[in-house]
Amino acid sequence: MGAVEPEAAEKFKGVMREVRSEGDVIDQLEINFQYHSPTPEKQAKFEKLRATAKELAYMMVELCPECPEREDAIKYLGMSNMLINAGISRNP
Repeated sequence: MGAVEPEAAEKFKGVMREVRSEGDVIDQLEINFQYHSPTPEKQAKFEKLRATAKELAYMMVELCPECPEREDAIKYLGMSNMLINAGISRNP
């Protein structure tokens, strides 16, 4: 297997995750599994995102017939909301 061409590497930059050292992984685990007390600004962001996600979930129920895809979409919307909250909590 040959070396990756610079053009190909540039094309996938940002798509592929960087390989991280064990120390970097441990540091991230410490951040991920500690309690992050929300500031008033972050709390306002959580509330805005939660209200918007809830509105979208109701719209999904209104517009899409009951089916596995709709259930998955609502489930993933909830997961997305949790992930974005974690991103807000864990980062300045």
